Amino acid sequence: MKLSAEDADLFFKLMWPVQFFVKQKLKLLPEIPDIDSYIKSSTEDKVQVRNALYENIGLLKDFVDENPANFTEKELGVVSAWKYFVKGDFYMERFLKTHAILIGANNKVYGVSGLHEGFDEIVHKSYLPMRISTVLLPFQGKIVYDGVLHSFNVFFGRGIADDLKETYLAAKQQGKIITGLEPGTSTPPKSTPSATKSWEPELRELAALAAKLKGGAGQPPLYGPAFSLVRASLEFAELAVESVPDIAQLEKGLKKLDRAFRQAETVVTRMDGE
Repeated sequence: MKLSAEDADLFFKLMWPVQFFVKQKLKLLPEIPDIDSYIKSSTEDKVQVRNALYENIGLLKDFVDENPANFTEKELGVVSAWKYFVKGDFYMERFLKTHAILIGANNKVYGVSGLHEGFDEIVHKSYLPMRISTVLLPFQGKIVYDGVLHSFNVFFGRGIADDLKETYLAAKQQGKIITGLEPGTSTPPKSTPSATKSWEPELRELAALAAKLKGGAGQPPLYGPAFSLVRASLEFAELAVESVPDIAQLEKGLKKLDRAFRQAETVVTRMDGE
């Protein structure tokens, strides 16, 4: 959930000269004369310069062109990519082994790595979901935050937490978790599913057997809706295992399954009063 110590060191090796360059160009904090003094300066001072960087992002190109820190071409490439930053408020929804899940504007879901510390070392999972403000940056094929994170002291009820969870699960299912910010790296490539067993013959056989299940006169009241539930379940399963599932048909199948379930639920509820 965090960069290697070597990569985290590299991140700050690049970030501090960039921020010092911005400070000099914009004539901020004149009392700080050199980069060593800047690195040792207060967090408040650094945040002032950091904010100015994103408000004047064109200075990144100036930095790359002038290369005052004598970075290598590879290092300059990392710095140049920071123009694709994403700044704003996010919901930190959960921690995974490889990254934390942050949900931003328009329900975009990001997988974000920590720097020297993982997010789980900064925030206890019992505080999730948490509303935060930060800046996301591309870094060597990953997304990191820029080292400054502000949290909001707001408690979220179960409804919002469930909505955020569903947003994450939908993005995961659809392969839409964003793990890169540079063009062409916004989401990981979808893996081609390996060949799986075809369940269609078994389902057709079960559906044929289920067709023989009959409720009605002389049968307990629960038999009819229970058998309908079995048939609706098998119909839905047959739709689900098609090579290219039809979403519209799946939705119809779910509605039919829901009606069968409710009918069975009604009969069971009536049995409570017997």
